[in-house]
Amino acid sequence: MKNDLIQLGNPHIVTIAAAKLGSLREPIDIEDIAIEAFDIAPTRFCWKKCPDRIDLRTIYDSLKDATRLDPPLLKGGARRGYMLTPEGKAWIEQIDDLDRTHIAESIRRFSQHEWFEVERIRLKRTEAYKKWNLSQKEGISLRDFQEFARVNDYFPEHLRQQRFLRLKNVVHDDEDLDALLEYLLSEFGGAT
Repeated sequence: MKNDLIQLGNPHIVTIAAAKLGSLREPIDIEDIAIEAFDIAPTRFCWKKCPDRIDLRTIYDSLKDATRLDPPLLKGGARRGYMLTPEGKAWIEQIDDLDRTHIAESIRRFSQHEWFEVERIRLKRTEAYKKWNLSQKEGISLRDFQEFARVNDYFPEHLRQQRFLRLKNVVHDDEDLDALLEYLLSEFGGAT
């Protein structure tokens, strides 16, 4: 894979670094991504005069670019960290298909696939899902949404958005749950 990194842009390399660190489940700090990206492609992210040092400006610019791609691979910022978007997750899975030894190793380490399956099972046991399956979406309450999304009135907005992004990553491969989440976010996403 390291030879293939020559063909990838810096935004793609920092996306790989974030994925290796578990950005499907939680935001990853810029410094942690910098260390991982430097490990993956040191010549891309070093100072010109001191090649043993990480150039944080290059890391920051690459992360910003990854959030601006169409579609964006990452979401977040330097202050609160970066998470994979559903499109970023799909892209990582394509890379994973090409080179199981490089990317899949981190996904196994964090047991992402197992965690996703457990979370999907939990979501399918909620009242919101039961009502959705009975074609009673009008009967889904704010409380049902809060149970489904595991948010409440006291969640700060940035944590709500992180939670919603995590849910999008979880339901991305399940059409029924994905449709339900989109409906719930359109109905209750801004509500507290």
